[in-house]
Amino acid sequence: MRPRWACCRHHGCVQNVLGVLEEVWRYPVKSLLGERLERPARVSQQGLDGDRVLALIDRESGAVASAKRPARWRDTLQLRAQTVGDQVVIELPDGSRVYATGVQADTLISRALGREIHVSSAPQQQLIERAVPEAVLDRGPAADVEHTSGPAGRDTRGETFHDFAAIHILTTASIARLSALIAGDPLEAVRYRPNLIVRTPEDVAAEIDWPGCHLRIGGAEFHVTIPTPRCAVPMQSHGTLPERPDAFRVLKEHGRVPVADLGELPCIGVYARVVRSGTVAAGDDVHVED
Repeated sequence: MRPRWACCRHHGCVQNVLGVLEEVWRYPVKSLLGERLERPARVSQQGLDGDRVLALIDRESGAVASAKRPARWRDTLQLRAQTVGDQVVIELPDGSRVYATGVQADTLISRALGREIHVSSAPQQQLIERAVPEAVLDRGPAADVEHTSGPAGRDTRGETFHDFAAIHILTTASIARLSALIAGDPLEAVRYRPNLIVRTPEDVAAEIDWPGCHLRIGGAEFHVTIPTPRCAVPMQSHGTLPERPDAFRVLKEHGRVPVADLGELPCIGVYARVVRSGTVAAGDDVHVED
């Protein structure tokens, strides 16, 4: 199903406007908390400039530290990475800050996580361990449940530490629809770690139906590829946000869709390739070219 058309908020009825870019997020270090960008951001085929350019590498296994295996790495979601000038700064749980590539970084981050790591900018080391999310849902993030290992960044040029594709898009309408299915506070979009949060009217088709579409946002253009399968990350504590098992449970029960040749998986959001570099900013209209 193709997206239904919406109305442009500035110029009356324009057939190809899906919504408005509401928030732009960047995660300078893989699996750490990120930063909301208030200024226009450059997008290239590698994704948002500065997004997932570094990762923490487990010295024992050589794998990328990822909260997809929460029993080992859930504390990465208590560290925050921010770009300051041309440097990445990591804020530790005690409030102290360290330059990611500084001489003390490995020592201080290892101490905070209770496991020996080193900070890497070499994306060739992209072995990621993924816990089975249904098992995490059943037994909790602290349980060392069954997990798989495999490469990441399959739909990128291999120059960053992205899970699959360079851009992840999520709509406010999808978050609202999921929130309506559960008790308690609305779900927080940041739990799903999107790059671009698009505000769409309720009568616009969910982004799950966008694969195959071509989007234009600001000066950049994107090709939507597949729905985003979800892992154990959304149900975990993110900084001050508490654990939220229903952030995955609601997808398991109501959000299963076909994904390529992988069968039906719990999904929200979509992955996209950058087909034209440019600049995006909150407030940009989101155009679709079917």
